[in-house]
Amino acid sequence: MLWETVFSLIMLLHGITATHMFNVALRKNGGACKGSSSTFSNTTGCGEAIDGKLDHNSMWMTKRQGKGSWIKLGFSNFYLIKRARIMQHSSSHEQSKDIEMTFSDGSKQTFTLTENNGTTWKQDFAIWDTFDLKPVLTNTVNITVLSVYSSYNNGFRELEFYVDVDSNWASWYEWGDCIGTCTSAFQLRMRSCLNPFGGPTCEGISQETRSCQQDSCSGDKQPPSAAMQRSTTLPKSGMKATAAIVLSSLCLVVSVCIVFFLWNRTTKNYGNEAESILYNPEPTDYRE
Repeated sequence: MLWETVFSLIMLLHGITATHMFNVALRKNGGACKGSSSTFSNTTGCGEAIDGKLDHNSMWMTKRQGKGSWIKLGFSNFYLIKRARIMQHSSSHEQSKDIEMTFSDGSKQTFTLTENNGTTWKQDFAIWDTFDLKPVLTNTVNITVLSVYSSYNNGFRELEFYVDVDSNWASWYEWGDCIGTCTSAFQLRMRSCLNPFGGPTCEGISQETRSCQQDSCSGDKQPPSAAMQRSTTLPKSGMKATAAIVLSSLCLVVSVCIVFFLWNRTTKNYGNEAESILYNPEPTDYRE
């Protein structure tokens, strides 16, 4: 009685969780097979692993591959993936162990599968491996088998990847360029609200700012007056040139003054001499 109650509670919680998550890998939801390392037959292609069917013949099966086998899935859009569920084959000699998931942004996450987790393929008794992922924004996932419990025609019966139905914030973009002056500058970064299913708008801010310093500015910030003073002060070479010009001008003025003085004096003396010759009477000759 207690076991039945616990089982019912688990199923209820699973149902509540399922109503808030959406399997984007399912073919009818836009999921698609992008390729695989091999296929045992036409009826066991990689698309069978995302058809949502749990019957005896619905699975992706490799052709005598175990370690190193891979399957790649694509989604209809970029989604923030948060959870994965995987079911292996029910055969005990086709069991993979460690797998690596590679996403479209190049990031990787590694997980360990339970041995013989697909003990039965029947819907009511199916056993899954469920993994909570580090949320990743992606439109593809490549699953590679790193190690196996046993190897023959390994593969997967079903693969599921879930996103929240409610809106979620994507990761922050990188900080932008530093904008402003040496005394007041800032950087900006933004993030997007992922709302593929029309859920409520994301709560929180979509952009942040922080102060920064321009690369062209020195480490020691100087007040504007100092900067202005520095810009208006002449360099030493300029000061020498200015002094030379002033000194030359001064010498020229002095030279002109001297020439004018001498010329004026000479002219005055010449006039005095003429005046004495024209107007002074001749001296009286007393010898007569």
